[in-house]
Amino acid sequence: MTQACRNRGVKRLILTSSIAVYFPSTHERQGWFPPTKKRVILDENSPRAPDDFWVNYCRTKCIQEKIVQASDLDYIILQPSDIIGKHDDRSWGRLIRMMAECRLVGIPRTKLNFVNVTDVAEGHFRAAVYGTKGETYILGGCPFQTTELISEMMANIRRILGVSTCAPKAVPLLLLSLLGCVQEWFDDDPLDSQPNAPEADKSFPLDSQPNAPEADKSFPRETIFLLSSQHTTCSDKAAKAFGYQPTTHAGVIEAVREMADTALSYNRCVPPPTGLASIRHKYHLTKHQLHKLLNA
Repeated sequence: MTQACRNRGVKRLILTSSIAVYFPSTHERQGWFPPTKKRVILDENSPRAPDDFWVNYCRTKCIQEKIVQASDLDYIILQPSDIIGKHDDRSWGRLIRMMAECRLVGIPRTKLNFVNVTDVAEGHFRAAVYGTKGETYILGGCPFQTTELISEMMANIRRILGVSTCAPKAVPLLLLSLLGCVQEWFDDDPLDSQPNAPEADKSFPLDSQPNAPEADKSFPRETIFLLSSQHTTCSDKAAKAFGYQPTTHAGVIEAVREMADTALSYNRCVPPPTGLASIRHKYHLTKHQLHKLLNA
């Protein structure tokens, strides 16, 4: 990436990183559970994840920052907090789809820091114009309880789909971590890894969409770690440098609404599954389970 910038004569590189580089400092015992009871305030001087940290997302963000810092480019590093908003169908939007299908087991009761994607975009523009070369800026948002976020998601599911679904319960972090480990060991569709496995069933609604996101197969341990971080952020440096304004509570509510519209848009104007797909959908069977039933 840095070499490509040199070849193209890029005048200023804006690297989008994440506040996840500081998440190990929000947990005791070198980043393992449980998180610290006291909410940590993260700023640009907070301790970073080590090179051998077990959470890939945190570690790779640190690595990319070091690569850019070691270059001779005119660069600025931006570290947004938890981004939500329109066109999100893979991150928090994924949780909305899981809730709509009653497949979200539970969620930790924590307070995270959410930022509207429009505020992040404006922060990038301001940093490119007014930011200082070689500096790092946190683009924080609004502290928000995960339970309150789930309530907003449920309200938007009812608004869009016209039905009520079962709300996920607050689950202890250790139990969620154990479930994440189990899901990493057991794949939902073991036949997919078999050399003579049957072709994937294309009659499921999401599979029939040309630009649909991949099916949600698990709630991995690393995701649970990221959700369990008790923290808030300090964006004073960005505010002083280029006038960044963190997302307000109302901005988070609006972002959830727009995110739900995107995440659930694939379920509109799509015919219900038919044939074997309808059996799998009705009884929540994996392809492996259905295959065993048909050959019993």
